Amino acid sequence: MAKEMEKLFKIITKETIKPCSPTPSHLKSYNLSFLDQLQPPVYINMVYFYPKNSHDVITTSQQLKKSLSKSFTCFYPIFERINSNNTTTIECNDEGAEYVEA
Repeated sequence: MAKEMEKLFKIITKETIKPCSPTPSHLKSYNLSFLDQLQPPVYINMVYFYPKNSHDVITTSQQLKKSLSKSFTCFYPIFERINSNNTTTIECNDEGAEYVEA
C-alpha cells in the first residue's frame, strides 16, 4: 500500500515524531485489559487530507508535529507497540510515530 501511495503523491517529508518528554519509568509497561486482549491485532493506517489554504504550510506542519509530540505524554499507551514476547502488555519505549507529509 505504501508504494501505491508514493505513486499517487509526492512525499515532501518523512520523519518519526517522538514524545516531547520521556515516559516515566513506572509507566514503561502497560497491561492490557481482558477485553483489549480479546481484540484481534489490527494496524490502523490513517491518512488525513486538508484543502490548501492561505495559511503558511510550514507553520501548520510544525504546529501539527509539536502537538503530536505533546499528545504522546498524555496518551502514552496509544502510540506504542505491543510487547513482542508478551501480547498482554504494551512497551512504552518512546519510539514515536511515523509522520509523512505529501
